[in-house]
Amino acid sequence: MIFVLYTISILAIIGTFLPKFDIEHWIVRGQAYFRGVYLGLNVLMIILLLVFAGATLWTFIMIAGLIAAVIVCLQSILPFTSLGKIQVPSAKESSTENTLNLLIYNVYQYNTEYQKLLDLVEEVEPDIIFLIETSVDWAKGLSSLKEKYNFHLNDVRENTYGLMLYSKLELLEGGINYLVKQEIPSAEILIKKNNVMVRILGIHPKPPVLGEAETSRSKDRELIQAARYLNAQVEDDHQILIGDLNDVAWSRASLAFKKMTGMKDPRAGRGFYPTFPTWSPIKIPLDHVFCSSGLELVDFKVLENIGSDHFPVNVIFKIPE
Repeated sequence: MIFVLYTISILAIIGTFLPKFDIEHWIVRGQAYFRGVYLGLNVLMIILLLVFAGATLWTFIMIAGLIAAVIVCLQSILPFTSLGKIQVPSAKESSTENTLNLLIYNVYQYNTEYQKLLDLVEEVEPDIIFLIETSVDWAKGLSSLKEKYNFHLNDVRENTYGLMLYSKLELLEGGINYLVKQEIPSAEILIKKNNVMVRILGIHPKPPVLGEAETSRSKDRELIQAARYLNAQVEDDHQILIGDLNDVAWSRASLAFKKMTGMKDPRAGRGFYPTFPTWSPIKIPLDHVFCSSGLELVDFKVLENIGSDHFPVNVIFKIPE
């Protein structure tokens, strides 16, 4: 019994601290995604050791290590609870004229619930729709969107990195970029709302998982390239990054992106808003929206499952004059 408790405690401590090391392998980097799980496990092991283990030197060492691991987990998680500082202030009042309504959704390429997405669009009425993992079949299934969304970009693919973007607002600029590789597109638009210029960059970096990428190098590099690109657009009034980042907001790469750009996270001070996977009781926030200072938050919602392994995300910003 004591041996089992010690073994689980050691694994929990290792899993918590592994992402602190400068190792890019997906197993190491991926442990950061589960800080919430590790927090619960570390606390549980402290309780079990206090109850069942004797007052030995090994027990003291284990509990000390677990307490340190709890602190590391809390450093990542607390900013995304009600105890954290709100980075994007809530809008006191808003109207359709001064708000920007975004819908972000990783459709899951092999999902065929096209009508459910069309129904969701009718319900949410977003100004901008950014869709990820779109294939030729998805382009056909959503062709009716062009009736209401006069402006659109697409780079549909069969490799799970296709994307489509629809806009009700005129695109002053718009195009498909390749920040890291030709096989991984990103979408960029510049729109005008409430007499304010807003640049939106939608990305979907390669995930560091078995079968995709052995390391986090490609994902991390795309986030850093996105930061550098956005920083170069000095004439923008506001900027927004959206997409399935295949990362959590407290990861090394996400923190570096936010530090480089000064962008804020609407989740901070409000909640986790997990988006993946839809089928699991343990979910993590992989789909993100970061924005420049000055924008205000009207609403941030993770919507119901409509067939993908990701939940759709609906975010509404108030655009100041």
